[in-house]
Amino acid sequence: MAYIEYRNGFNGTYRVGGQTLLIGKEKLMPYDMTYGAIASCLYSNFTKSVGKRGLNVSGTDVVVNGIKRDTVPATVKELSISFNVYTDASYEDILESFNEAIENCSMVQTFKLVAELKTEVKINAPGEMPVETVEGDACDVDGKGC
Repeated sequence: MAYIEYRNGFNGTYRVGGQTLLIGKEKLMPYDMTYGAIASCLYSNFTKSVGKRGLNVSGTDVVVNGIKRDTVPATVKELSISFNVYTDASYEDILESFNEAIENCSMVQTFKLVAELKTEVKINAPGEMPVETVEGDACDVDGKGC
């Protein structure tokens, strides 16, 4: 369930599970949350797959982005997903788990009905995992906002 309070225009507060997300310009926009949900759904399925295979993954950086159509409604026409996996497993094993996750993630499957899916998987040694995190605005990459 989503419960969001909007006040004074497009300024929302989304409270769920003891967490608070702020929605609006210069905060989270709708597609920020959508792409985050896709990444979480996919990663959840990925962890199940690597666990089932007994693979060791010390971390994964996930980037989800989309390009929207120029028509109204501006649905996503291209969904891009990039996985950068820190592991000692083989690329083939990781790719197999990634593909299984794609097939089992209901959100990816829903978007595949309206969008072309582009994927990228890279692997790195576990010791190469960066300590810093990267911030970005996934909502505005195509210059059309949310």
